[in-house]
Amino acid sequence: MSSPAIIGLKPIRVWLTPPGPNPWKATIEDPNTGLVLWESGAIIQYLIEQYDVNKTLTYDGLKEKHHLNQWLQFQMSGQGPYYGVAAWFNVLHHEKLPSAIERYNNQLKRVLGVLDGWLEGKQWLVGDKMTYADLAFLPWNDRIDAIILCAPEEKFAGFPNVQAWHERMAARPSWKRSMDIRAGLMQEQGLENATGRPGRFKSHREAAITTVAGKAVGPVGFGMLGHALRHTREANSLHLLKYYFEQYPEDATKVVLSIKGAFGPRTGPDGSPKGIRASVEEALRVLGGTKTIDIFECARVDPKVPIETSIGTLAELVKGGKIGGIGLSEVGANTVRKAAAMHPIAGVEVEMSLFTPDPLRNGVADTCRELGIPIIAYSPISRGWLTGEISKLDDL
Repeated sequence: MSSPAIIGLKPIRVWLTPPGPNPWKATIEDPNTGLVLWESGAIIQYLIEQYDVNKTLTYDGLKEKHHLNQWLQFQMSGQGPYYGVAAWFNVLHHEKLPSAIERYNNQLKRVLGVLDGWLEGKQWLVGDKMTYADLAFLPWNDRIDAIILCAPEEKFAGFPNVQAWHERMAARPSWKRSMDIRAGLMQEQGLENATGRPGRFKSHREAAITTVAGKAVGPVGFGMLGHALRHTREANSLHLLKYYFEQYPEDATKVVLSIKGAFGPRTGPDGSPKGIRASVEEALRVLGGTKTIDIFECARVDPKVPIETSIGTLAELVKGGKIGGIGLSEVGANTVRKAAAMHPIAGVEVEMSLFTPDPLRNGVADTCRELGIPIIAYSPISRGWLTGEISKLDDL
């Protein structure tokens, strides 16, 4: 398959936060045809029809073309949605819901079962070569271990045909190159949250100074700074904070630093004593003594570890002087009560805005009020959408 640039045409533009009817999905704009598309399946089919002139990843025959389309539709309607919901309930949801986890883990395995049965005695989904239908399944399958929280070597357990098929594709140099590029970009830039965009700093040290200096918040100084600990290179927000306090050490006492950690991009939440301690030590290492960790919170509740175990570990770190206090992130009312019964809680961080008033309705706000725990509302203006300042793409 030839890219437009290789065959002398203008390169396709990719919008990560595009305008249009679906601003939450990546969109392509092809200046060679004037076409704009935002649905992944439609994008795949368009690129194949327009640029796979040698039929490297497709077929011309009527039977094969419709079989390819059938598998692509199954990927979009079966694999993508079920894997995504499984990831939500396994990793991101603020409470462990065994029935939901079981349901969507089983749906994920059902998809794998369909694929495994079809691939019995076959190398590829359609015909005798790898096609776009095969490749469509590769990214989600590559992250099954992070979705259902299992060891990488166990993610295809019970589905040997899928495993062999996946390994054939993942071994291709093009896939390895794309993953290396993706990992490098994410590590170089860093992401502030799961829906964030890479930073655009040319000089991380300069950016740390010019974007923080002189911007006092509140009557006593800067107020609270919240940071998510990411395993990135020197675009990490903690590196930037370190550079700032190296130049302005007198400002360190003006800031209450709250860090969310104990969360891996591939492994999900790790609320075990080992995981929490490793996360705290990494944050302290990056800060290099320029600032204390005033509050530490696990970014998400680990469904594999009792909340009492996680809070107990954090309490030991408070006692040992590693952190100043304990926070909670994305939790339900019951979890707040359990944690507060073991140790004073400095704050409960949850998304709350006019778009997301859930804490006011699900008991979290009432419980925090009863126990005297401050709520730390993240995205209070819904990532900028409530400011009234976003009217076109250039405003983002």
